[in-house]
Amino acid sequence: MEAEANLEHAVMIFSNDYDIECKDRLRNDLERLTPIRNVVLDFTDVTYVDSTALGELIRMHKTRAANGFERETIVVGSPHLQRLFELVQFEKVFRFVPELGDAVPHNGAPTELYYAYCREATA
Repeated sequence: MEAEANLEHAVMIFSNDYDIECKDRLRNDLERLTPIRNVVLDFTDVTYVDSTALGELIRMHKTRAANGFERETIVVGSPHLQRLFELVQFEKVFRFVPELGDAVPHNGAPTELYYAYCREATA
């Protein structure tokens, strides 16, 4: 994590479903973001999350907040997922934007890009 500790901005792009079977993988992916000052989580291509995934997001947020970092930004494309985040009042914890372009810095600062997924997409 030495290189990641020097990063100021990172975007992690998620895809597919996140449920209890994904807990360990999701936790590992999110832990990569804990030393980075500004984090964007792109859920545009996510079709489902369960309470396990929501808990992992909160866990990552608490770790980052303890390090004095700003709250994370989540990009949500799905109205279903947006509604879920509203029901659990995630807007009190995370910042939400409708498109990735609304979340990344436009000042030329380097942004690290990560990809995360739990399982391969099925046809």
